[in-house]
Amino acid sequence: MTALTPVIPVDVARRRLVRAQQKAAQWVDPLFDAVDEARRARMTWAEIADSLGMAVGTVINRYGGGIEGHDQLLAEARERARRRPPRPPVPAPSWPGMSVAEAGEKLGVSAETVRRWIAQGNPAVEGEVCVDSLGRRSVRVLSVAIEDREEAAE
Repeated sequence: MTALTPVIPVDVARRRLVRAQQKAAQWVDPLFDAVDEARRARMTWAEIADSLGMAVGTVINRYGGGIEGHDQLLAEARERARRRPPRPPVPAPSWPGMSVAEAGEKLGVSAETVRRWIAQGNPAVEGEVCVDSLGRRSVRVLSVAIEDREEAAE
């Protein structure tokens, strides 16, 4: 038998909500005042967020950044992006063999079947896992024995 959660009357729930809101207001109001003071002292939203250990967007939303706060945040982000050196293009890896999708097409099976055959050491396909300089992994099919396909399916 499971225990049921007790249902409280609406007026009791309403009183609890009001008390919780009053307690929260006692704690939050000084924080709102401190954030206002920091803004008047010309602290940026990022500096305030860092001081509070919060995300910048959260601070702006909670403590009244308004549209101009978001605009300033975007302008600062754009300026940082403009000063950042461009990222070098990532070269396409030159991996051996063919992809598992290409091998599956050749054999008339799915790419997942080809991966499974490679993992099982099936003679119909010979494959290996390649890793590029960025740590990306790819299963490559080095050879396909179409005549062994019927045996591989068994």
